[in-house]
Amino acid sequence: MATVIPCSAPLAAVELGRRPFARIRPDLAPGAWPRLEQACEEARTLLDGRTVWSINSTALGGGVAEMQRTLLPYWRAAGLDARWLVMNGPRDFFRFTKRLHNLLHGRGLPRPGPSDRALFEQIGRATAAEAAALVAPGDVVVLQDPQTAALVSPLRRAGASVVWRCHVGADTMSPPVEAAWSFLLPYVEEADAFVFTRRAFVPEGLPAERVSLLSPAIDPRSEKNRPLVPGAARVLLNRWNLAPIGPEDRLIVALGRWDRLKDPIGILHAFADHVDDPRAFLVLAGPAVGVVADDPEAAHVLTDVNLAWRSLPPPRRERVQVAALPMADLEENALVVNALQREAAVIVKKSLHEGFGLGVTEGMWKAKPVVATRVGGHRDQIEHGRSGLLVDDPADLRAFAAAIDELLADPLLGLELGAAGRERVRARYLADRHFVSWIDVLRRLLAR
Repeated sequence: MATVIPCSAPLAAVELGRRPFARIRPDLAPGAWPRLEQACEEARTLLDGRTVWSINSTALGGGVAEMQRTLLPYWRAAGLDARWLVMNGPRDFFRFTKRLHNLLHGRGLPRPGPSDRALFEQIGRATAAEAAALVAPGDVVVLQDPQTAALVSPLRRAGASVVWRCHVGADTMSPPVEAAWSFLLPYVEEADAFVFTRRAFVPEGLPAERVSLLSPAIDPRSEKNRPLVPGAARVLLNRWNLAPIGPEDRLIVALGRWDRLKDPIGILHAFADHVDDPRAFLVLAGPAVGVVADDPEAAHVLTDVNLAWRSLPPPRRERVQVAALPMADLEENALVVNALQREAAVIVKKSLHEGFGLGVTEGMWKAKPVVATRVGGHRDQIEHGRSGLLVDDPADLRAFAAAIDELLADPLLGLELGAAGRERVRARYLADRHFVSWIDVLRRLLAR
């Protein structure tokens, strides 16, 4: 398990273990293992004498932290010096960067102003100064998402090769998106390389030769994704007082951060108002609030979700459980998420906007049918009608509920979609593909 080691503010180092790629070899697609071995050999030569630093804004909660915690140990076991640093900052900084995050998705106001810029640069200068004291000339620094943008230029001046990795974005340009990029581009345009999740997320003006596309991935043997022995999932859920359903009930699982872009209230009403199957039971779950530093809106969103739940008529309210999952023990938290997904009849992700959605990948890997909105990375993960179901309009609660009812009424369809989804993840979204793709990015970066 990764352990956060406090450093002098404003950075914290996260201690990482080592996991050999051999442990995921049984999970890989045909032909993947030789390709992975070749990438490991190339990486050791390419990065000999260099440290690869990953810097993001939280060690807990969300897909970015999840990937650092579960995927970087494979880099280390492959013989690479990979390290993880986490930014600290005042609450006002994270309130602003959350607003910036929403703007990049096409939501929110107001536009960033002079006081926002002053705060952003103040935290950036302090963080960059401490990072520069750790980074040696020739090292590679991967800066993750908008919170780290002001670190690009100082770390390049310190002699590092800097990659700015942006996981989020919008499918179409709009005034909020333009405002976000107008703010960010002056900070990031000097980066040696840019990595985005989707082509649609790439803003105009970046040099094409420095832009790469790279999909997030999961570790199939992490606590969140590894197989569970028969009966273990139910034991875990009973221990945490989750999903108290009867033998005939069908569990619908919605997992995600308490974020308005994930639309938890929309999920609640789509289920309670429009799902017809009387056997359906919804668990709407996310992390305990107050532990994810870069998500200051979570407590307000969870409060609104609980108010919406209490407003439901009692018979419908009894078919919904809202759960804030404790994060004190990350391994147990991950096992509970694993158990919920494995007990699910249907997994849902009704985002209004989405960078990628690791929860979709996790559900598909467990061979569960997934219903998601046709936004962002969901479009790449799911082939509608073949490896899951996509709902065109995120605001159409009836259509979302109808897709759930369709799967509950046709278990064979659910099995077919789940099996195809698992194979799609095996081919595209496991740790081996992620590593090979990153080594390709770094090869081209260092060649320049």
